[in-house]
Amino acid sequence: MKESADLSLPPVLASFSNFPPTARPQAGLSYSPIVFELFIGDGMTRNLAVFYGDYPEQTVVIKDENATTNNISEPVIGPIRSG
Repeated sequence: MKESADLSLPPVLASFSNFPPTARPQAGLSYSPIVFELFIGDGMTRNLAVFYGDYPEQTVVIKDENATTNNISEPVIGPIRSG
C-alpha cells in the first residue's frame, strides 16, 4: 500500500534504451509498477517506465578524486534515453 505522502508526488515517465544490446541490462525498472515496450523500428524497442510514488533508492558509490569527499552516492537507474 502506498503512503499518502508518496501519492502527492507527480508521476514520472522515463524512456530506457533497449538497443543496441550494449545498453542492457537496464537498472531501476523494477521500481516501476508499469513498463511499456515500444517498437521504434527495424526490430528495435525501448522501455517506457511509469514511476509513481516509489522511486529508485539503491545507490552506487562513485569515486570522485577532485572533490573533498571520496565517495558520492547516486541513484542507480538507466540508461535513460529521455524523461
